[in-house]
Parts: sequence; structure tokens; C-alpha cells
Amino acid sequence: MGMLAISEYIRHGKRNLFVVLQIAVLLFVLCVSVATVLSEYNLYRPVQRMNGKKGIYINPFGYYGETAESIAEGMEKVDSVYTWASTSLDTKEEQNMKTAVYPQEVLEDFEPELEEGRWIDGVQTEDGVIPIVVSKNPYGWKTGALIPMQYYDETGKTHDVRGRVEGVLKEGSDVIGYNFGYGGIMYHDYRDLFSTYRYDQDKKVFVITSQDAAKRAGVVYTFNQQHIITYQDDVTEYEQKKNDSILKKNLGEMANDTTVSVWLEPFMENSNHQIQRQIMMYLPIVVCVLVITLISLVNVCTLNMADDLYHDAIFSLLGLPWKQCSVFSLIQSIFSAFLSLVIFSVLLLVVVKLKLTEYLLIDLSGETIGMLTGTLIFLCAIHYVVPYAMFCKKQPVEVLRDRKE
Repeated sequence: MGMLAISEYIRHGKRNLFVVLQIAVLLFVLCVSVATVLSEYNLYRPVQRMNGKKGIYINPFGYYGETAESIAEGMEKVDSVYTWASTSLDTKEEQNMKTAVYPQEVLEDFEPELEEGRWIDGVQTEDGVIPIVVSKNPYGWKTGALIPMQYYDETGKTHDVRGRVEGVLKEGSDVIGYNFGYGGIMYHDYRDLFSTYRYDQDKKVFVITSQDAAKRAGVVYTFNQQHIITYQDDVTEYEQKKNDSILKKNLGEMANDTTVSVWLEPFMENSNHQIQRQIMMYLPIVVCVLVITLISLVNVCTLNMADDLYHDAIFSLLGLPWKQCSVFSLIQSIFSAFLSLVIFSVLLLVVVKLKLTEYLLIDLSGETIGMLTGTLIFLCAIHYVVPYAMFCKKQPVEVLRDRKE
């Protein structure tokens, strides 16, 4: 049965090749679109929990808090403070490396692109050893490396600690923290939380670790980054204004003059609009390519079946159950899916070889592979259902009678 299905498939080679090419293009468009939207959503996810909340977004230049909650000390009806810290670590190869210290909620909400290894969320810590992610570096630090480091306490005394490399940051990745990489454009939405890190530009190694690990190892860090303060739902306008005065006092004169603050509600409106805009940039393209592919697939299936019905009627007279002839279409659809995957893979290789990944985001993550697999299964189902419906409408005797007439 398989050989008969393939022989009929080859007989309509030009039509089938046209559909195969369309499916391959659909897979490519889908891959780029899904990867791009997921990448953008990864940036949006840290602020997603703030939807519907009242509060304030603060970029406090010159402020150094001992704890995340220090900035909101004395403020009324504060629900949470979302922020992260920074510190400096020294090695014999490099002094004062940039180091981000992410609390657990940040580790859960955001994962930067990694060249290799794994993210540090959920990694078990050891005494005197902190799990870290490092940037590209000239020292050969790769996944699994154990790096001797030093840090200074409040008195200026040095202490030893070791960092175990769990992953290596991909060059050009977005990281949470405005001063860890390059950025500086004020969008007044979730993009303000991030900067783009490139070792080739900065020439200073960037390190990421967790707050729990840093605290356990005694590493001193400060919360001198952006803060998102959210209020309880029943906070009044008077209490918010009063909190604003307390916030200025907590920031101090040095930070108060340079701090950028935005009310959380318009900040989230801008954020929601931006993520929706990103989705709507790609959704119409995917839908259009999918609809065109479906129309072509149905038309080709119908034409192929019109040409093959006579042969299928003959097979039925020779003993093959009539409706089982639709299995031919199922085999052919699987063959088309296979050819489409081959062409799709070639397209990906061409993009990589021509170094077009700077302009097209290609990321075969689990979500992307799942979407591609689901699309192929859906198209195979259509390829099977159309012939099956035709077999249900006609019987072999009718087909042979029509042929004689």
C-alpha cells in the first residue's frame, strides 16, 4: 500500500511539490514568528504580575538600599517591592566584575539567552560556592568551571568565595538591569528594565548569581537598581501622595534629584500595548500564510483525488476496502510533511550560513517545536479528511459508471 501511495504521489509531483514548498515556507515563518514573540514575552513576563495593580516604577540613580524593602520604609499599604541588586566580585584575572544579584522572583520570571549550560533558578548551593552565569570572556570560563573569587565587606576586608559556572550568557542577550549593558532609551514600559550586554563592547565580564546564594556565602550587595513598588488594592489617592513624600525622603537628596519615576498604571498600559503590538506584527503574517497553504492543500487534494478515483475504484474491485483507499492520502500527507521538514531544515541552514540570525530570530525551543509539530499534524489531518469525505460521497460502481460515460 505504501508503494502504491508513493507512486500516485510521484504521478502528481508538480502539484505536490508546490504544496510542500508552501508548507516549508509556513514552517519557517511560524518558527521565526513564534521565537520572536516568545523572546518578547520573556521580557514582558517580569511585569505581568503587576497588571491591575497601583504603584510606582522607580529608576533611582544614586540610591543604595541595604534590602529590597528599604526604599519603601514607612510607606503605607505597600504590597510588594520588585527589584534586584548588584555587587562586585574580583578574580586574579579581572577586578570589579559587573555582578547582578537576582532575588528568587526575578529568577523565576526571567531567563536570559544562554550560549550553553543552564539557568541558575533551582540550582542547589554549597557552602562557600555560589552558582553563577558568566558572559563571554577571554579566560576560558565554561560550564562546570570553579572560579576562585573575592568580595569586600562593609569594613573593606576581603573574603574568599568560589563561583561554579552553570551557564554562559549568549553574546548580545538582554539582561535585567539598566546599567549592566547598553540601553538608556526611556520607553516607560517593560523594556526599561533591560539592557543589552556584549562583552566585545563592554570589555568587562558580567556575572549573574542568586540573592539566596550570595546571602548564604556572605557576599555584600546593594539594591541600587530599578524598583517597582505595588500597593494594596484598597490604597487611597491620599495615601499614595503621602507615600510619594516618604519615598523622596527615603531616596535622599543625591538620588532624589536624578530619580526617574512613573506611576505603575500608565507604565503597565504602555507595557501591555507594546507586547500586543509585537504579537500583532507577526500574527497576520502567520494567518495569511496558513490560509493560503490550506487553500492550496485542499485544491491539490481535490484535483489529485479526481484523477485517482478511477484507480482507487479498481483497487476496490480487487479486494481493497473502498474507504481504506483514503489511507493512501494519509501516507502521502506524511511524505509531504517529511519533505517539508527537509526543505525547512535547509532554509534554517542557509539562514545560519549567511549569518542572517542577526535579523531573524531562530530558536528551536520546546514551545516552537511543539507549534511546528501541531501545525504539521493539522495539515496532515486536512490532507486525510478531504479525500475521505470524497470516498464517503461516491461508491466504486458510481466512479466506474461515470468513467464509462
